[in-house]
Amino acid sequence: LSVGLLVIAEANAFSLAACVHPMRAANRRAGRSLFHWSFLSPSGGPMALTAGFDVATRPLPDRADFDLLFIVAGFRLEEQVTPDLLARLRRLAPQVRAMGGVDGGSWFLARAGLLDGHIATTHWEDLETFASRFPAIEVRRDRYVISGNMVTTGGAAPCLDMMLHLIGARWGAELALRVAGAFLYEPLHAPTAPQQSLPAARLARADPAL
Repeated sequence: LSVGLLVIAEANAFSLAACVHPMRAANRRAGRSLFHWSFLSPSGGPMALTAGFDVATRPLPDRADFDLLFIVAGFRLEEQVTPDLLARLRRLAPQVRAMGGVDGGSWFLARAGLLDGHIATTHWEDLETFASRFPAIEVRRDRYVISGNMVTTGGAAPCLDMMLHLIGARWGAELALRVAGAFLYEPLHAPTAPQQSLPAARLARADPAL
């Protein structure tokens, strides 16, 4: 599979790594190239992540040269959702097998109208705002959601779960477990497991009514 990773400025490095490293590990464990990927941005050039370093990118093409397109975003979403970028996403949508929104990437798909009529999620901090802003989307607190050819995740760790699911669905559960083992990660989370912040989890244990 060829994967385009559309990196938006101030994306979370952990979210980007959760996309890339399962593919790298799958290639290594399989002993052949199952995935190849490229880093993209709206206009190309270095793209700054919140971790304080840049990722070299090429411009998002008008014609898809990838099978899947994942949008990885984190902060300053509204000011980066430009009419030109939304139009390009709409043009690319029918050219790819699937599109995904990682962390804040769901906002770009939603603003482009590509999630209308779909089930979707985004980071738990933004779920209520996301649901009220986009009434045509059935918003859930799930870790990740696959709805037709649209995939959305609630952040970095759910993205890792989603990538392991993708590897397992395409190349078998054994390879997915070997990739998880490379990161000492136990893939115990179902897609429908709810996102829950640690403070909320502690409150729930202290007082179930809360």
